[in-house]
Formats: sequence, C-alpha cells, structure tokens
Amino acid sequence: MDLDEYIVPYGKGMTAFDAVYDFFVETKRSQYCFEKLNFASTHILTHSLIQSITYLLTCVLGAPHTLEPVNLLTIEAYQSRMQTPSKMNYYTSVAPKCAYALKQLTNADFSNHTQEFIARCCTFHGCEGADFAEGQTFCREHKHDEHWRVVGKGKPWIAKGVINHYSRSLEKFTLKAKTWRTSTGEIQINQTAEQAAKGYDIGKFYARSVGWFHDDSALMFSCQVRDCLKVLTHLLTHSSTYLLMRIGNDESNRLFTTRQELVPQS
Repeated sequence: MDLDEYIVPYGKGMTAFDAVYDFFVETKRSQYCFEKLNFASTHILTHSLIQSITYLLTCVLGAPHTLEPVNLLTIEAYQSRMQTPSKMNYYTSVAPKCAYALKQLTNADFSNHTQEFIARCCTFHGCEGADFAEGQTFCREHKHDEHWRVVGKGKPWIAKGVINHYSRSLEKFTLKAKTWRTSTGEIQINQTAEQAAKGYDIGKFYARSVGWFHDDSALMFSCQVRDCLKVLTHLLTHSSTYLLMRIGNDESNRLFTTRQELVPQS
C-alpha cells in the first residue's frame, strides 16, 4: 500500500485484514485485487458559508488543493472522485492492488508449483508470468498452468472492499518531482529515472485532479481515526482540528493560535 491509498472494507466494523481473509475463505480463490477509486485534490469541506460558496465554485471549476489540507483528515478533505472505478481520469486507468493467499488458507487446488509461482511470479498488480531474476524461466514456463489456479477461474467472486486513492496536493506533487530520482515506481520501459522525473509537470498534476462524483463513504472512520490520534498524541482532537501542523507555515500557525483546537489532556 502507498501512503495515499486507504483500504475501505464494505462490511461495517470489518478491518481490511478481515475483508481479505473472508474473501479467501469464502471463495477459495488465492488472489484478491482491490479496485481503486481516484479522489481528486479538489476542495469540499469548509467552516463558513462564504468559504462554502467559494469552495463550491472552485469544485465546479476544478481548482485543486495547492497546499496540504492540514485542518482535516485526508478522508475529510477529499470527497470528490472519478465515478468510474479504476480510472485516474477519463483516459488513464489505474491498476488494482492484489493480495494473495497460500494453500493452507484457501484449500485451493494447488499443484506442486502454485505456491512457488505466487512467491516468484506475482506482484501487487497481479501475476504477469514474467521472470524477475535474470536467467530464470520458471514463471514463463508455468504461467499457462498456474495462473488460472491462483485467480480461481470459475469460482465465485465477492467484492469485499475498495482502495481510495487520494491524489496529491500541488505541494506534495512538487516535492515528489524534486526527489523523484530516489524512486523507481513509475519509470516506463526504455526510460531513465531522470526522464521520469521530468514527466512530473503541471499537466500531469491536473490529469489527476479530475472527477466530481461526491463520495463521503470513508467518513464513517473519522471518529475512530481521531480517537486513535488522541491515544497516540495525548491531544484532545475536535472535528476540525489542525492535526498536522507544519512548523514555519504562517497560515497554519495563524489558524492554530486563533482557533486553539488542540487542547492537551490533563
């Protein structure tokens, strides 16, 4: 899981781990791939009527977050998304994220090679059947026989949850562009890390800030998250607490000192 991805189980009171576990046990499949919903970095929540009208207009016009919305939890700040699952925008798809189970859990019809196939040939985007180790041929040799065993072709499918992908603010997007040479996640074939970094221009940022379908389903976790933060930080958090104060950010410091929404517990 990336830091901007949140698993949201469909079952109330269910953890992400429970959702995946139940899927494997109930379907006897050995692969579960979560669809992604892409949430655009557009403003939704506000604290006054004037701001509400202003931000509503920015949503219609598609104005994205420029700085991190430090006054809100991520699940509160991002409530607009592409209506179609697995789409970053109208022309770019988003790959699912997959989890796998071994034979002891699913009691599936594994061969002597299936578990090794999962370990050596499957990634968090699926089983490509490509050998990652130089000079190896195991994955290519066994893809035809093993891939269908892993995905459980013909077995029932029960949707257990979805991944909410929250697009970066311009602040984070710019930071990643500056530090991109330390990562390799989105480098394309025949492309260097330096070339991939140059691809992080403003156009690519706006391409991820698309979609105005309202989805507030993740808000069911707000109170639970704030309770966890209170336990971890020993601070009393309110509904509009500025949880992630950035030292040196004048706007954040001004709001913090005037509203005083973090109150130390006695």
